[in-house]
Parts: sequence; C-alpha cells; structure tokens
Amino acid sequence: MYLIARRSGIAAPSNASRARAPEEDSYRPVASSSPAEDIARAKTLLDAGTISQGEFDALKSKALGNQYFGA
Repeated sequence: MYLIARRSGIAAPSNASRARAPEEDSYRPVASSSPAEDIARAKTLLDAGTISQGEFDALKSKALGNQYFGA
C-alpha cells in the first residue's frame, strides 16, 4: 500500500540514476563535392570488396539524386 501512495517519491532516485553525460561525437559528415567523386569513391570500395554490387548501385543512385529501392 505504501508503494502506491508514495510512488513519485520512490521513482525520483531511479530517474536520477539514469541521467547520462552527453556523448562526445567527433564524427561530422562532410558534403560531397560532386556526384562523380562519390561514384568514384564507391567504385573504389566495390573493387576492394568492401561493398557489394547492390550497395554500389544504391550509392551510385543516391549520388545521382535518385531514390534507390533495391533490386
């Protein structure tokens, strides 16, 4: 019965324990300079075997400003 009547008093400490410090994220995406550069970068990744042909097609389509829905 005490838990029901005093619920807000009990919840406050648990909320305080969930507080987190903001994450440090040094990643900042950069804008591409040209679609040709994006496609060339994707082709390099494809040739190295880092990405599949489907991923290359998606990146190429995105660089050209098209939506890619997969094959």
